[in-house]
Amino acid sequence: MNRKKVIYLAAVVSIVLCFMPVVMTPSAAMEERVTYMESDFVSKSILFDESHTDNGSSLWTPGNASLFSWILEEHGYNSTTNFNQPLDSGILTAHDIVVIFFPILALTPGEISAVQTFVESGGSLLAVGVSAANTWEFTVENLNPIVEPWGVEFNYDSITEVTSDFVTHNITEDVDSIWTYGDELSACTLNVSAPASSIIQISGKPLLAVAQPGLGRLVAAGSPGSFYMYRFGASIYGDSHFQLSVNIIDWLARNPQREISIPEIATVKLGNSPDLTDNEIDEYSIFTGLCHDHTTHSDGLNTPEEMVTAGVEIGLDFMVLTDHSHSIVLPIEGITGAQAAKEISDRYGLDIEQFIAAELSSVYHTVGFPLTENIWTSDQQESVNEIHAQGGIAILCHPTLSSGYGLVYEKMEEYGYDAVEINNHGYFFGGGEDGYLWPFWGASDGHSASYVGYVMNAAFVKDPSGPNGQITDEDLKQAILDQRILVLDKRNNMILGQDIWVDKFMELIAEAEEELQDARTMITDLIDEGEDVSLSESYLDAAEIALEYWNPTRALKLIQNATSPEALGLDFEIEIPDIMSPNTDVSFDIVMDNNHTYAVSFNTSILPLAALSVSTPCQRFTAAAETATSFEHGIHTISFGMPSILLNLYAFNTTRYLMPIAMRTSGIINNVTYMISKQDSGYDVSITCWVGRTVAPTLSSVTLIYNAETGQQEAEMLMSWASYDLTIGSYANGTEIEFSVRIVTDDGITYNLPSISIQVGEVATTTTTTTTTTTPPPDTLLLAAIGVGIIVILIIAGVMRKR
Repeated sequence: MNRKKVIYLAAVVSIVLCFMPVVMTPSAAMEERVTYMESDFVSKSILFDESHTDNGSSLWTPGNASLFSWILEEHGYNSTTNFNQPLDSGILTAHDIVVIFFPILALTPGEISAVQTFVESGGSLLAVGVSAANTWEFTVENLNPIVEPWGVEFNYDSITEVTSDFVTHNITEDVDSIWTYGDELSACTLNVSAPASSIIQISGKPLLAVAQPGLGRLVAAGSPGSFYMYRFGASIYGDSHFQLSVNIIDWLARNPQREISIPEIATVKLGNSPDLTDNEIDEYSIFTGLCHDHTTHSDGLNTPEEMVTAGVEIGLDFMVLTDHSHSIVLPIEGITGAQAAKEISDRYGLDIEQFIAAELSSVYHTVGFPLTENIWTSDQQESVNEIHAQGGIAILCHPTLSSGYGLVYEKMEEYGYDAVEINNHGYFFGGGEDGYLWPFWGASDGHSASYVGYVMNAAFVKDPSGPNGQITDEDLKQAILDQRILVLDKRNNMILGQDIWVDKFMELIAEAEEELQDARTMITDLIDEGEDVSLSESYLDAAEIALEYWNPTRALKLIQNATSPEALGLDFEIEIPDIMSPNTDVSFDIVMDNNHTYAVSFNTSILPLAALSVSTPCQRFTAAAETATSFEHGIHTISFGMPSILLNLYAFNTTRYLMPIAMRTSGIINNVTYMISKQDSGYDVSITCWVGRTVAPTLSSVTLIYNAETGQQEAEMLMSWASYDLTIGSYANGTEIEFSVRIVTDDGITYNLPSISIQVGEVATTTTTTTTTTTPPPDTLLLAAIGVGIIVILIIAGVMRKR
């Protein structure tokens, strides 16, 4: 299920900040900015406590597999998570700083005493509260007994605002402002009294306070979101949250404050890796793919064809599409979307594996993978049992979606779940530590093709069992169960998994970047020398895209193809008009220039995506040696829209294996109609550019360019249901008008449609067309004809006269 969150509140609401005069207490005023010297830094050990979580609260409490712990590690700290040990002196004395987020299970009196003794003896504590108004029923009730003796009380209130009302202090240096939004959670305020001091206020109330009890230090913060809202969902405040987080730990560690550096990619590492040598790690192949996405077979916006195309275009190795299934048997739902995608990939020879799965959705959503048939149930336990009966694994979806999921999450072992979504669509808060306890994956959970590539998974597979070394569904299932999975989250620019796999993946990223640069230089030099090497260019372009979407293995293979003699000896060109007439046969030609001394055979397939049909979608051609050969595919357009196809070249018979290479090509159907109507003041001309209701919202602009004997003018046409429309006038009888339409897509592609010449008035009773007459949809034509005045003449013409 796609989550609809208001995550950019600060961007659309004007916020007035209250700057309150603050009387500096000795503990706040004593903090002076000290120039940071790396030699002055002393690393400290941090303990995140999750032994007092319940009802899903661990999903919201960052530990040592979070963006919080990552930024601390990048700046010299090390951390561990306490899952189930008592917070007594035995565990506390092994660490320097303890972090406790709103415990749901109350600490025992002995634990409270141990924490307080730990702090007063020289340790440090970060205590983080939570808003009172949250559907998860999280509370600060069990946090207050720890900190109240030091002048801090977490209030039972809720606040979601932005603040920059700071006292000068090491903790607030280089922090611009913070936002207390935390997705399902927000902040509470504090009551602060001596010996504590408030250093961040929000709406005039304390939000963050510090104290120095005995020999130790305390930071009490009311906003949990500041410790997990760093990138996706953080609006413009993420970098300030990173800086605040490091400042807090630096102060607790008694290290000088420093302005931090934030790496582009966050590598969140789980330390429970298998003990493998470098040579043993190299025996594993890496496959990058997408898990848990939707098509029009449930609530997705795009067809299986469009979803598959999106996966091919960014260089995925596999897809696990998971349309919803419910308790009622339906002919199209559940596994049917993935089955359709597999049929498409197989039929058109696409270089992407499709695995069959479904998201069972009449229960708290659960993915079953792999499946052979649909499961219809509204019983949580039965859903898991039925998945297992088919040999699949049951994966709990988006556990932070609502508090009900938290209850199922706490009973995962009892239900018999096999894995959990550690990241859903970029929503990643405090659940990273589940990677220590459970198999996991990251869910794209996209409901349109535009989301393909946001969150992916890299699977490490030893001896892949598919044909030609391809991954199979069983390979992927076993990789999940063995935790040989990396979550690739481009929304948070984060890679998460066991450290040996993360390190290997990053090594391959660096290698592919270097290889790509060298190959690009080589190909550019050949082009400068007058060589035509379009196949190699296509492989390099595909490699660049694969690397952009974190598939370094595929990128390296494509680079090897691009620089091979086999690819360098082949040059191809696609010949297809970008502006097409409606309801017309169009010739689509592929010209292959074979510079080899032997004939080269290859397959072509054309997957129609929109506004056309293909008579023979799959053909095999042979390009004769040392000559250019043209091969023709026939396509037929419909009445309007943007014809789009995915062309795939594959199964080359060259000495060295050449990978399939796919590319999308599209155009526009020229269907412009007009109506002339007589008004009291003269004649109006209503012009319509038919594009179709799915295309209309994707256009950046549609502009009418016209000359009515007074010089060229331009006007933006207005979008309606399936077209763009504009009425110009009024004009005198006999006025000659020449007009054309310019269409610009959201991708920046411009189509200049041929011009049309007309003469308005009673002299314009006939019009001779020079191309095929176009016809808009009958129902929309009828609607367009209503209410336009006295119709003198209706002319429907595609192209009257070309410039």
